[in-house]
Amino acid sequence: MGKANHKDEAVTWQSLTRPQSAGARLRQNTRNAAKKMAIRIGNLVRPHSEARGDRILVYHLVLPEDRASFIEQLRFLQDHFVFSRMADLFSSAPQHQAGPPYRIFLTFDDGFRILLRDCLEILGRFSIPAAFFVPTDFIELSGQGGDVVQISARAHYYYQRPLEPMSPEDLKILARLGHQVWSHGMTHTSFSSLSKERALKELEGSREKIREWTGKPPAGFSYPYGHITHGDGSPAEWVRDMGYSYGFTLRRGKVTPESNPFLLPREHAEGNWTIDELKYFLLS
Repeated sequence: MGKANHKDEAVTWQSLTRPQSAGARLRQNTRNAAKKMAIRIGNLVRPHSEARGDRILVYHLVLPEDRASFIEQLRFLQDHFVFSRMADLFSSAPQHQAGPPYRIFLTFDDGFRILLRDCLEILGRFSIPAAFFVPTDFIELSGQGGDVVQISARAHYYYQRPLEPMSPEDLKILARLGHQVWSHGMTHTSFSSLSKERALKELEGSREKIREWTGKPPAGFSYPYGHITHGDGSPAEWVRDMGYSYGFTLRRGKVTPESNPFLLPREHAEGNWTIDELKYFLLS
């Protein structure tokens, strides 16, 4: 497996997320401080919290600087959940009866190549299967310089710099390692802003590209930006009708046997999160 090139070697959370203007930095710091205070108070109110349902966790990035914190996160999750594949969440009981009573399924959105470094190695160390949702047009731009910058600036506008996409060969490696390679559309465009015809093309085109690259059609689709509404119908029904088995949102919540498989909730996390943050959002 090739390493990410030098452009990703120096990626840090500060370089990705620190706003350019002083006013924006002040607003960001204020929001972060308020979030930390809410989490601290919440964890004090319920100090003996425990898992109360099956969950799906979504990451976008695990950076080299997150190595120690990501290992700590996985150990925490291992103490409270059974790592599972998606199909297991709809079965009646965890595979390991002696372990924690609830399961968790790990997913990663956007197809950033930096995930092939520390993140992939650590998942292997813990023997954790995961699903990687990729926008296929982004993948096809692997190694194409300026074009990557353009699509990254549009699709991942919340970052201050572009990130390198995985390549088709990288996706084959993920599949060989036992991970799922699933769809995040072609262009990472919100379905709410597309015509129904174009949305269906995104579903079909990304499915066929992933089948071509990995030898398997993707079972799951992650809605870009989590948007699941449309004036001309139901994107969840389109995902079902195009042959997918699951649709994943960005809404928080537990997964139950009654959950709509095409509107599945996911808990958001990132590689630099503290255990207090995971505890606050997952153990409730």
